[in-house]
Amino acid sequence: MNHIPASASDPQSDPRPDLARLLPREAFLEIIVVLRESLPAPGSGGAAARARRDRAALAAVASLLPETAAEGRVAAQFVVADAWALDCLRLARERRLEFNVTQKCRAQAASLMREAKSALRRLERMQAKRERTEGDETASVRAAWAEHSAVGMMQAGLEAQEDAAEEVAAADEATVGERKAAAAAEMRKFGFGTMDGMDASDTGFETQGRFGTPGEREPARPGD
Repeated sequence: MNHIPASASDPQSDPRPDLARLLPREAFLEIIVVLRESLPAPGSGGAAARARRDRAALAAVASLLPETAAEGRVAAQFVVADAWALDCLRLARERRLEFNVTQKCRAQAASLMREAKSALRRLERMQAKRERTEGDETASVRAAWAEHSAVGMMQAGLEAQEDAAEEVAAADEATVGERKAAAAAEMRKFGFGTMDGMDASDTGFETQGRFGTPGEREPARPGD
């Protein structure tokens, strides 16, 4: 992770906090969720086996030394692809008497191994590039500020979307409340009142009573 020297902003201030303590914390928590949802289910052992599988996967990601959110995602991709490749080999072994199934499982395992190796090579290139950048102070400061700005803009956009969603939800709730109140008022106006345990808007009555305005008598029927 790039660090921004204090001299980049205020010579009198302390060094700015490592960005790994800001965005990446949330990013790595999301990686944990993705890992748990993406890994193959353990064959047996229930919750204990699942917990052991999760701990092993997290240890594998950590052993790849990701320092940025992007590196963490690529490391997780490697771990998931590798886990599924091993699971396909397990299935091939269990179904070894079924030639067609075994061949398909082995072919899928080979494909997943290629994906895992590709992810590992991509991660190594990303880490090498980051390390070269960190060796150049000017480039390091520029990269760190670019990441900092991107984090700030994305966070602001996310907060704006969340605020907008809350406003829409509040407006919808207010509209529903107004409609219910209006329906209840109409029911009281025409003498229907409200039903116990039932909201006025749920009764199915129209705002106009069956016999029109209060006091209006029902038209006489033929033969009355």
